[in-house]
Amino acid sequence: MALIVHDSPAEVRFQVSGKLTGSVVSDLGRLWSEYQSLVSWQKVVVDLSAVSDCDAPGEHLLARILQSGAQLSARTPASLELLRRVSDRAARLERARQTRPPLVRAGAA
Repeated sequence: MALIVHDSPAEVRFQVSGKLTGSVVSDLGRLWSEYQSLVSWQKVVVDLSAVSDCDAPGEHLLARILQSGAQLSARTPASLELLRRVSDRAARLERARQTRPPLVRAGAA
């Protein structure tokens, strides 16, 4: 598994290759959190073209990254299928968020 970050003035690109499973998901999540707080003006792309496998926590992380406004890139049949699954998951998460009742604090008027 390789996780390479290409940082330019216009774009930050996370290039993921190999298996996006286990501790690699944690590594990507940590890097994503760090960059998200630093690069609000840059376009962010996560390139999945070389990902060979992705577990459910990896798909969930990618869905959260997609929901935050980043772009996911895929070029191979396997990575395009992964992108479809992640897009579906992001849409389900968004629908769940929209149908959740608002939080009400005690004493709030």
